[in-house]
This record gives sequence, structure tokens and C-alpha cells, in this order.
Amino acid sequence: MAYLWDWRNQMREHFRKMGRKKDLAFTKANPYKNVSLDEWSILCDHFASQEFEVEMAEARMEALIQAQLRAHFDPLLRDTAESVESVVGRESIDEF
Repeated sequence: MAYLWDWRNQMREHFRKMGRKKDLAFTKANPYKNVSLDEWSILCDHFASQEFEVEMAEARMEALIQAQLRAHFDPLLRDTAESVESVVGRESIDEF
């Protein structure tokens, strides 16, 4: 399962490096390794879709919430967060 997840992330990263939906024609013409043009075109349409962007934003938000919860409830992580805050300031941390 992890292999497929990693492969999907590598394809998404390739999509991002090729220009995302800013230059979708170029991106579709340059498929990820060992992916046919037809399959790559479908994946590009998926990666460029509004639904996928919303899904990724929700996943990022969930990961941030989980990290904050772990830092809040784990004393060792809390001490690390306080140390970081003392160096970079609270405003910088709150932006993330």
C-alpha cells in the first residue's frame, strides 16, 4: 500500500514540476516514467481538478491539526515547540 501511495506522490510531484495546470498541454505531453500518454492525461485531469485541490487542502489541514495535537499533549514535543518559539517568536510559529 505504501508503495502505491509513494508512486502517486511521485507522479503528483512530476505534474507539479511540469507546470501544473498553468501549462496543462505541456504537462500532458510529458508523462511520468512508465505511464502511457492516455493514462497520464487522465491523471493530469485529476491532479488539476478542483476536487483534488480541495482534497489536498483538507489533508494538509488535518495533518497540521494532528501535529498540533501531538505537540500539545506530548510534553517532550511541547518543550521543543516552546524552545522554537523562544528563538523565532510566536508570530512566526502561528503562521504555519
